[in-house]
Amino acid sequence: MASFPKSTYFRLQENCERRTDRYDPDYPLVLFVLFSRWSVGTGIVAGFLQAGNRFPQLVKISMGGSLILILIATLFSIFHLSDRLRFLAMIKNLRSQVSWEVLLAGVFTGLVAVDCLMLYVFNTFGLLRIISAILVIISGLLTLGSTGWAYKFVSHPLWNTNILSVYSIISGSLLGAATVFWIDAIFCSNMAGGAIRILLFAMALSLVFLFLTVLSYKRYAETIHDKASGGTFRDGEDRIPRWYILLTFILPFTFILGSTAAKEPLMIPATAILISLLSGILLERILFFSIENPNYMLHTLRKKTP
Repeated sequence: MASFPKSTYFRLQENCERRTDRYDPDYPLVLFVLFSRWSVGTGIVAGFLQAGNRFPQLVKISMGGSLILILIATLFSIFHLSDRLRFLAMIKNLRSQVSWEVLLAGVFTGLVAVDCLMLYVFNTFGLLRIISAILVIISGLLTLGSTGWAYKFVSHPLWNTNILSVYSIISGSLLGAATVFWIDAIFCSNMAGGAIRILLFAMALSLVFLFLTVLSYKRYAETIHDKASGGTFRDGEDRIPRWYILLTFILPFTFILGSTAAKEPLMIPATAILISLLSGILLERILFFSIENPNYMLHTLRKKTP
């Protein structure tokens, strides 16, 4: 592999020395991931209900909400772009992981839009409606997985793991279930006690799997940190990780347990679960962009220099 030109090397080295050892979160990108994961998770859960021909009014509202959320995410992605021409060139490069993330998100948006047309305009039933739901589910799962896979770069070892794709799929599906639960509690009240208990059990089980995934990633990150002096989960006073654990796991699990014993209405616990998970994802994205060192190669080489 060809070495850097001296001018490029010294410019990168100067930037590395000037900046802190962490990335500053790109907040339009953080919000894009938040709203796109929210949208895709909601579409997946609504797709399962649609394929099973359950709760049509709930499915209709949830799919409409999924479409609105992915359009909001697209708006944030526009603010994230600094060079539109380079972005268009990148999209044409199918070897780029980021290109696949964008393309899959576009496919998901189109499929949800078609599904909403079937639900709101044509009121389609039968096999066509089931096929549409299955396509939304498959494209949604691929889109969630691509969110983690898009950041797999050798130059950024703390992001170079398939664990992030698994995490994204579980997190998005959990958020989608919480959103459908909230929509039913606020607008529909279609779900009977048995269906609500099944949904709550699925959410609790997803939280357990999500927590195990976080533990796996933590072990992976600590290994990389020991080997290469990479990033860390902690900010200056360790506040963000603590709030992340509280909002992503402790509070949602507490409200889920409370909902299983609560009587109607369930608006308050459903709203609390949804807000808590959304806040947790926001903190997760901030942590994600805070654990890596910029200019990783130069940082590591400088550490090794006697």
